[in-house]
Amino acid sequence: MRPSLFLVVASGLALPLAVFAPKGMAPLFACVTAFAFAAHIAVRRASIPIPRRIAIAFAAFLVLTAASAAWSLTPGRSVSATLPLTGIFLSIVGLLGLVREFDAAERSRLGIALVTGMIVGMGLLLIERGFDRPILGAVTGWTGWRGDTMSFTLKPVATVAALLVWPFALVLARRFPRMSVPAAAGVIAGIAFIGSDAAVFGLACGVGIFLFARWRPRLAGPFLGANLAILILTAPWIPSLFPDPRVSMTGIEYLPNSGVHRIVIWQTTAGHIFERPWLGYGFDTSRKFYPQSTAMDVKFAKPTIGQSEGFTAEPIPLHPHNMILQIWLELGFVGALVALATILTILFGLARAQLSDIERAVGYGYFVTTLAIAAVAYGAWQAWWLSTIGLSAVLLVGTFSSSSKRAPSHSITPI
Repeated sequence: MRPSLFLVVASGLALPLAVFAPKGMAPLFACVTAFAFAAHIAVRRASIPIPRRIAIAFAAFLVLTAASAAWSLTPGRSVSATLPLTGIFLSIVGLLGLVREFDAAERSRLGIALVTGMIVGMGLLLIERGFDRPILGAVTGWTGWRGDTMSFTLKPVATVAALLVWPFALVLARRFPRMSVPAAAGVIAGIAFIGSDAAVFGLACGVGIFLFARWRPRLAGPFLGANLAILILTAPWIPSLFPDPRVSMTGIEYLPNSGVHRIVIWQTTAGHIFERPWLGYGFDTSRKFYPQSTAMDVKFAKPTIGQSEGFTAEPIPLHPHNMILQIWLELGFVGALVALATILTILFGLARAQLSDIERAVGYGYFVTTLAIAAVAYGAWQAWWLSTIGLSAVLLVGTFSSSSKRAPSHSITPI
């Protein structure tokens, strides 16, 4: 039994599973990893191939997260949280190594399963969104489980779809060129219908860099790397560019409440970063800053409707809702440098890999979509989110043409 079988199954199951259990992406990724590794060892009687450069970058980050226990607000938490992160990182680099060895037939089966899963998953997603979760409601009613089915928010599902749409579009572009653009546009429209601002924002940024890469293939990588370096290294100063919503709404009056709240969170986070800028407060300590008892009323004026609005929330509810700010907060400037090195390693791999121009452009689009979503939503270390990134990245590499497998192992890691 070949390792590719398990990734083929996962590519077809990913989005349909996410519609009903987005956090199920974590156990799905773990199971795929375990079975694929076991199959590789049993069939080929060889160790798992590891892309060297990305493995080194991940290892450096893990060493820092574990070492941060020495200065952490919660030393035990910093150590224990490093363990699952290590497992996810090992899964990502191992599966990337395996998928590089897939032959053309295996890549074809992976692509077919992915397209099928996306079509089925988007159909289920639109049904659940358009008719108030009828399938989930029927299942919970049949099992006797009581609960509001709409409390199972579909926004994380839109995020999963936003990452999978890139390999989906690439497969269609290769097999059915005339269908790829309308099909991808249809998926993006469906994602917008779900109402996930983060997914729409991520796709808008990803499509922008994709188009730029198609227009100027040689400039896209350096342009992206330079801008990401600037954004990462200056991240703690960026929140101050926005007005404090508790004082003035000038220029941000059209933002939804969630957007306004994020500005408050980011400004609060930046204030703590400047208190301990070099090494931060320790890995995974964001949730320890403000318990729910510190929730406060945030009032702001909405000139467009002529009245005040507000909400009650913690200054930092569990995490800063921005991956880079969370890294700065927990691991400081040193952590930001290691994160930047990891990101540039990935971009360097994309630039050097033996890919066609459209494959590289899709890789950049996927990469930016992922980072843009991570910049406005989710905790950086949430297992389901990291597993979604890992699985979608592996599937994307699997949809690249078989010629890319001839590239050096460290060069084919677009995650």
